[in-house]
Amino acid sequence: MQVNTDNARTGLVARTAAFFNNSVLSDVEIQVKDDTGNYRTFYAHRLILAMAGNEFISLYDVNSRVIKISDSSPDTVYSMLKYLYTDEINLLCMEDAVNLFKLARRYSIRDLERICSKYILGGEINLDNLFAKYECALSLNFIDLLQSCQRFTECNTKAVFSSKGFCDASSDVVADILSQNCLNVSSELLVISAAYKWSESECRRKGRPTEKLCIRDAIEPLLKHLRFLTLTADEFCDLVETFEIFTSYESTLITRKILQPERDVKLPKYFCSITKPRQSYNGIQSSNVNYKPNFTDFNTQKLDIAKWEDTLISLPKSESPISAPPKIDSASIFQFSSAKKFTPVLKVMPQNVNVRRTFDFPLEELQRNIGFTCVKDIKCNAAIRMLKGSILIHGIELKITDLKTHPNETIEVLSCISGNFPSKVDSHALNLKNSTISLAFSEPYKTMQNNPIDIEITVEDLHLHRCYTCHEQIFELNCGLSVAAEISVKSNQSNGPDSLFLISRIIYSTP
Repeated sequence: MQVNTDNARTGLVARTAAFFNNSVLSDVEIQVKDDTGNYRTFYAHRLILAMAGNEFISLYDVNSRVIKISDSSPDTVYSMLKYLYTDEINLLCMEDAVNLFKLARRYSIRDLERICSKYILGGEINLDNLFAKYECALSLNFIDLLQSCQRFTECNTKAVFSSKGFCDASSDVVADILSQNCLNVSSELLVISAAYKWSESECRRKGRPTEKLCIRDAIEPLLKHLRFLTLTADEFCDLVETFEIFTSYESTLITRKILQPERDVKLPKYFCSITKPRQSYNGIQSSNVNYKPNFTDFNTQKLDIAKWEDTLISLPKSESPISAPPKIDSASIFQFSSAKKFTPVLKVMPQNVNVRRTFDFPLEELQRNIGFTCVKDIKCNAAIRMLKGSILIHGIELKITDLKTHPNETIEVLSCISGNFPSKVDSHALNLKNSTISLAFSEPYKTMQNNPIDIEITVEDLHLHRCYTCHEQIFELNCGLSVAAEISVKSNQSNGPDSLFLISRIIYSTP
């Protein structure tokens, strides 16, 4: 086979170009694996490669004429070889430039590095290329480009958050954006919601369901950048907690820290401890970017919950005021001494909004046989004493697993409500659903400081194999700064290490 050197160009480049990917006099083959797992072969010459960079010399093996490249695509390797033989390069997009830059850096082809970096750094940053440039800056350690991307994000934060590119961005890019002290937002709520929306997209990219536990896994590396402590207690409990990504213990710590910042409340290391709001960028005003924001600014002095839910993120709403409690996992189990009071869930009510809330007792599943093999009535009591303010009790829920009766069988439950009023006894025929029995009172019971109430629940003829137990008998319920209660729980099966508490949740509201 002959080499065609008859072309309009002259000089050394014209002569070497004739040997590009030509088997004539080729003394080395470069094999590159494609997306299908097959190898694509390019013919090259050791002399040409050695002239390009010393790194190629170290790859030569006198016993083999094959060089295998596994971390680049065939198209990228083809572009590199074409440049080495012809001095020609055709960069069509940022991705091509980045891939070729990485390959040139690996083999120390300095002039090709400079050409690619010039392409990457050139041009104006906009929403169309921001995230590609951002990724380049982080992965290639381009400090100037990184600072330019950060400044653009600082000026156009809401446009960046509402763009499709943000949801498609890598975790490194999102983490760097959320770590910035200067962002053009009026409330940290916008940052938190953007992180949640990105986490949903991350779950879909990985083929995982957008369930709460999966979203928590995705968002957990970002928690150290989200400034929950800059929110009001209303904002955290009534807006952020609707995402349902925190355990009761985590919610308790964050809300306590917000309500009582002077107290020595230690947050887990994966939470952000910064209490100062982000600063707005003080340089050039926002660029003229055409976008339709999906985020609505908050006036943190007056919450508009309906506006938040309608314009920010559509959150699943319960079909009824009494819904099944979230699944209990090991991360939400409390480990405290039996003499110490603690607050498993702090719920803060927004002013003039009468909605039902839940107080969830920290339960863990008792997985060993607790010996209830015969017919037995189980009684559980919850005594609620108000320390200040008042609440309305709408119902309770019981947590049970592994009944030895048929799962669809009706369970007879008696409720006895007593206080500074005649006791009221009701009989309920209830079904077990998702390990939960929900009991709604026909009328809510008002609990005040001078009118504590005692709720006694009796489950008749209950065959239990496994159930739930909690480590404490006295709990605190806090509804902001104006309402506080103390709840004492006991059972007729409270003796010994296998203390039994069926009551798992109280549904209440503020009047």
